Amino acid sequence: VDIDGTKRVLPFLKKMKIFSFPVYYDPKSELLKKLKISRLPTTIFLDLDGGVIASLQGTFTWKLEETYKLLQKIYLN
Repeated sequence: VDIDGTKRVLPFLKKMKIFSFPVYYDPKSELLKKLKISRLPTTIFLDLDGGVIASLQGTFTWKLEETYKLLQKIYLN
C-alpha cells in the first residue's frame, strides 16, 4: 500500500524488474478503509481467493530469520 500512486511505484517495479507483481491504485483510500489500515506502509498477504491471511502495518525488516519463519507459517498453514 502506497500513498504516492503510480508515479513512484511503477518506475520502482520496472527498475527492480518486477513484472508479475500486482499493483492496486486506490486514490480515494477505499481499500485502506475497508481493510482498516491505519499506518503506512502496510503489507497484506492474501490467499488464492483474495482473503486476507495476515497484515503487517508499519516498517518491516524482510531479511531477518524471524521474517522467514513468519512467511513459512503463513503459507504452510
